[in-house]
Amino acid sequence: MSEETILKHFVTLSHLALSLLAAAILTMSVAAVANAATTGTGVISGTVFFDLNHNGVREISEPSATERIVALHQVQSDATRSLVSFANVGTDGTYLFKGLPFGDYVLQCDGCAAVQVTIGEGNAAVSIDLATPGYQIFLPISMR
Repeated sequence: MSEETILKHFVTLSHLALSLLAAAILTMSVAAVANAATTGTGVISGTVFFDLNHNGVREISEPSATERIVALHQVQSDATRSLVSFANVGTDGTYLFKGLPFGDYVLQCDGCAAVQVTIGEGNAAVSIDLATPGYQIFLPISMR
């Protein structure tokens, strides 16, 4: 092989090595930015209440639902859910989950519809009220 051919191969390999190095650095930079956007912790809190008029919105006359348990599931990348924690609803109807990694979650409470929520850098503290159906009691009427 001539000296000129060897020099051309060396230059080509040098360009290839530089291209691969640049691609690796770019990939690591993109991964670091993506990772920075998904790190951090957040809070999910709210109130569980009896939705007496079944409109999904808490009215002043609708009481808190106490003695309930709220389950928190994290939604995985394959759309499956994994149980994260339980919270006992306080005497005022409130619940709290804190120190949660940013991501997608589903809240569930007995009698309540499941609610999906996302916490992240722009919304690290989320408040979600959970409505459980109110009950109407019908008493028997006795006619004489």
